[in-house]
Amino acid sequence: MKSPPDWLKALSLKPQPDDRVVARRRATEVLLIIHRVDTRKRRSRGYLITWWHRKDLGYGSKLHDPTDQSTEIDYHVFIARQDGMGVGALLAARAQYGAAWLRWNRPGSKPAHRPITIQPAEKPTWKFGFIGVLATRRKRGIAKLLLSTASEYFNTEICGFAWGLPFKPDGEALVRRLCPRGFWSLANDRFPICVSSITGGSALCKLTSSGNTRRDHPDPREQGPVAAREH
Repeated sequence: MKSPPDWLKALSLKPQPDDRVVARRRATEVLLIIHRVDTRKRRSRGYLITWWHRKDLGYGSKLHDPTDQSTEIDYHVFIARQDGMGVGALLAARAQYGAAWLRWNRPGSKPAHRPITIQPAEKPTWKFGFIGVLATRRKRGIAKLLLSTASEYFNTEICGFAWGLPFKPDGEALVRRLCPRGFWSLANDRFPICVSSITGGSALCKLTSSGNTRRDHPDPREQGPVAAREH
């Protein structure tokens, strides 16, 4: 008998009696793996599936640690299962280091987004590290099912999560559709966080053309949304 290809072995996810199924839609089930409570075997299974979906990302190896059971990171892995395979995966964790609200530029612009001057005071609690769907199963609503399941589970609007950057083209198109006014990005060197409350009246941190920051007064023309979950 011919052995199955490596990708099929990697994505194999046969039903088990103790599966934590948190959503169903026709032939698709969404399983949830919670690192702080699940066994090493279950965490490793989730890691192998997320690895397949993120292996082509330049930063993908740093996104998921199967040994981490901390409450500080609190990994949650949502897996879409069809035909006994993990055809899609969404990695969620706590947003530890702050976030910036970014506004979209016109499609095709470089850069595709920019931080607003006046940042909302309330920051996201959770972030999406990445989302991936098997190429042969895309354009079937699997990514949206994963995101809506996570949104319901955490009781947070999709636009209330922070997103890891950079986006792949398909990812950018998805987030533009779901969050047309803008989105939360994790804090990093390009979008540093050093702002206070909208109503505090203090100077804000702005991005200069060189990528460094400077202190400046808020521009009332660039006041952003009070909270992403208003979307």
